[in-house]
Amino acid sequence: MSTRDFSRAGWRLKLARAEHHVKELEGEFGRYASRHPYRAVRLHDSDTDERHWKWKLEITEQPDRALALVIGDVLTNFRASLDHIACALSGREKAWFPLVADIGKFNRNPTPKQAKEYEEGRISFAKAVKRMAPEAAAIIEKLQPYNLAPFDWETPQIHTLLTLNRLVQIDKHRSLIPIATGLMRARSFVVVETKLVEPGWYADFHDEGAVVADMNFPHRIPSQTKVKVHLSGTPRIAIKVVEGYGKNDLMEMIRYALRVFGTDVFPRLEQFIPKRR
Repeated sequence: MSTRDFSRAGWRLKLARAEHHVKELEGEFGRYASRHPYRAVRLHDSDTDERHWKWKLEITEQPDRALALVIGDVLTNFRASLDHIACALSGREKAWFPLVADIGKFNRNPTPKQAKEYEEGRISFAKAVKRMAPEAAAIIEKLQPYNLAPFDWETPQIHTLLTLNRLVQIDKHRSLIPIATGLMRARSFVVVETKLVEPGWYADFHDEGAVVADMNFPHRIPSQTKVKVHLSGTPRIAIKVVEGYGKNDLMEMIRYALRVFGTDVFPRLEQFIPKRR
């Protein structure tokens, strides 16, 4: 690791600014979450059996859209920190930190169109790391999204850096980052009158509309007013990463990226930054 002091380097300052915005975001979202803006709602449309009841998660209040502005600031500063260190590593003012989606690593029979796209990705990476020390280029290469195997619908490819980079482009060129709310560490249980009849469900993450309780009444069907679903959890900012696969916790992705780059990636790369003459 480098013994030089990079604490005031551009990439470190940009990363620190991103972390500052994360704290601001967490404060605002904590106030929102403290209002417990969610509930379990009976899902009548799916009931094909009058003895089979289901409940879904309903978010009763969405977070202020202004939070998307803060998220945009976080991601823009994070992306800028990557480009700053890329410039320092290469000694070029117009260098950038590559994030190449695919070069065909797992595709043995590419179409001509795919082959062309893969070649463009390889060329783009080579240009980005031009004049960097081979050791630094190797570290960056291991971070590339194309090293993650292609997804199927059971195990989708969700690459943190690629996702955050795409959100930066949305924020800069198209619109505010679309956010929704999901429920982390969600727990639910069903009570009829005062008796616990369903010991409970647990999920690491539920997005809105997900089934949070499912109950069969094999004997007497109770009055709906006597059935309560107790639901608890922590609201989280969520985004859709893969179509048809629900949503992912955006804050967790951001925290992960900031932590890894601040404590691991940047220290390893800084030792290969040329000294100024």
